[in-house]
Formats: sequence, structure tokens, C-alpha cells
Amino acid sequence: MAGHTLYANHNTPEKIKSRQKIYDIIASNTKRPLRVLTLPSTNFALEKQLMKLSGIDVECVEREYTIYKKALNNCCIDKYFLGDVFDHLASSSPYDIVWLDLCTPLTNKIINNVLYAIRGNKLLNNSLLAITIMAAREPEGVNLAKMYNCDSLEELRIQGFPKLLSCYSKSIGKSCILNDLYQYNSTGSPMIMYSFTIKNK
Repeated sequence: MAGHTLYANHNTPEKIKSRQKIYDIIASNTKRPLRVLTLPSTNFALEKQLMKLSGIDVECVEREYTIYKKALNNCCIDKYFLGDVFDHLASSSPYDIVWLDLCTPLTNKIINNVLYAIRGNKLLNNSLLAITIMAAREPEGVNLAKMYNCDSLEELRIQGFPKLLSCYSKSIGKSCILNDLYQYNSTGSPMIMYSFTIKNK
């Protein structure tokens, strides 16, 4: 099941910077109300910041029961759900902001779930879709790259995945525009955070 893996390094400088990038995008968005979906850290650092803004409706999802129960002590929002984030997306109304802070390697299942979220109109017009993955240890290995006509996993991560979302969105009358690709190391693990704008033409 897709979801996210919690790391103890949710307050490293790199993680703080990635969180700040998401916050700045949300804070600068003048649309209200604004529906936001996140995968929170146990300290709800981003969500606590967002709750200080008016007109922000935040929902959070955690797939691991033990983490979910532990995080309840710090929970600052009413809409905190236990389950798979992609299942939650599929059954929810569309969002303005979705940050899939997965922190797991890219897989074919994750790719297909992201495509389904775009196809299933789970992202409103001019919405933000941010995705964080681990840029290593892909369980499907080089076969995943070959599946998407890439010569290497690095090519898939940097070029192939964003291009796939863009081409697929275009084929169904939408657009998926890559705004930012932030690469960083998190306690020795290479990470990538993609930021896309989704437009429903």
C-alpha cells in the first residue's frame, strides 16, 4: 500500500527547507478556502504553520497505525486519518494542494497512483501537486527505468517521471507543469521533491 515512511529527521535543515517551500506556495495563494492534503511528520510542523492562516482546510493521512497513534498526541487538526493516501485521494473531493511526502523509492505502483489522481480529477484547476521520493533503492531496479523508456534510474527520476506526468496530462486535456525539482540528502539518503502545477484545461 502506498503511503509514507516516517523518518526521525523531520527537523533537519533539508527537511525544514522543503517544508518551507510548500508553506510559501500555500501562503502566497490568495484563493480561499484552500483545501490541503499532507502526509505529516509526527510533530505536525507544517500543519501548525498552516493553521495560523485563515481559510485553510487541512487534511492529513498516515498509513502506519503505530505512528498514527503516537502522532495523535501532537495532532493540531480535526481531519487526521489512518489509511493509504492514494485510497484517501480516490474517495475525497478535489484538493488545491497535495503534498505526497512519500520518502520512499519510486515504483510503478506509485507512478500509476499519481496518474490516477490526475485523471480522476482529484486536483483542482491551478492546484499544486508536490511529491517527495527517495532517489535510491527502487525495488524494481533498472527494469522500472526500461518500462518508461529511460536508460537509467537517474534519467527516470530527473527527466522521465516529470515528462511522463506532463505527456499523460496533455493526453487527457490537462497540463502538468514542473515548477521545481529540489534534490537534497536526508541523513545519507538522496531525496527529490517535485513541485507541479496542475491545470484542467
